[in-house]
Amino acid sequence: MLEPEVKETKAGAAARITLNRPKALNALTREMVQRMSRILSEWEADPGVKLIVADAAGDRAFCAGGDVARLYAEGTAGNNAYCTDFWAENYALNAQIAGLSTPYVALMDGIVMGGGVGISAHGAHRVVTERTVLAMPECGIGLVPDVGASHLLARAPEGLARLIALTGLRLGPADCIALGLADSFVPSDQLPALTSALMEAADASPIAAFSEPPGPGTLPDPQAAAETFAGQLPEAIAERLEQNRQDWAQNAAAALRRVSPISLQLTLKLLDAARQDSSLLRCLARDLNAASYCLAAGDFLEGVRAAIIEKDRNPNWKPITFASPEVSL
Repeated sequence: MLEPEVKETKAGAAARITLNRPKALNALTREMVQRMSRILSEWEADPGVKLIVADAAGDRAFCAGGDVARLYAEGTAGNNAYCTDFWAENYALNAQIAGLSTPYVALMDGIVMGGGVGISAHGAHRVVTERTVLAMPECGIGLVPDVGASHLLARAPEGLARLIALTGLRLGPADCIALGLADSFVPSDQLPALTSALMEAADASPIAAFSEPPGPGTLPDPQAAAETFAGQLPEAIAERLEQNRQDWAQNAAAALRRVSPISLQLTLKLLDAARQDSSLLRCLARDLNAASYCLAAGDFLEGVRAAIIEKDRNPNWKPITFASPEVSL
């Protein structure tokens, strides 16, 4: 008998939801999103549930994102509605997690990317470990950092927010905490004990007893990032990065040259819009508009083909210039 892709456990006044696709790095399917939403609704309505703990099977990933291979299959078959419905349901889950009246603890151990950020970083309590690698690499597959990423990054220094969103920079635990994407660091070998303590206490207080300093971060100076990533033209940003001989800037420049020009322009628009209006619901609505544009323009399907399906790492982006797409967010 196949195990469920989302497991649910209740013990006393605590409940635990566990992503259970470890071989797929716990990537979210549409069915998983729907099931999580139903479970969380039931637990929030249950006065006997005082705490919700979210974790994942395996030690490699909390969640590496959405099941883009399935989205590619549906999109190439002409079923764009499946893709947009998946995104809409996923974003609704993100908003649901952010608005839960029941405390929600996300144990963000291992890879946390794309959709994984959406079901963790919007929670009330976010715990990272030394194995945490958080990133928003969607521009590399012709999409945009969605799941309310612009809402989350609106609190971060603008230059660093642009660096992270445009290049897919991978963040360790200290950087996640510094940017407000996580709250506490707990060594991974302490997670079983922490989980037991949380389930027994049915509140988030045990996190403090298990928390330790996360160590040094690796982010560049915020002012240097602000100067380099200023303006609305990705081409100009890339040129400034190339003139900066520091490793972080060279790596960022190379990343910008690889990813979708449409995605870069849309991501800048999303980040700028969130600086003016950081309402999560409105950020998520803009995400859906941007993702739908990427799908219709073809860059999302082409990016997934090159990175996930055929793995030739040679996407044929459209357009091939840094022209700004005309899309209302």
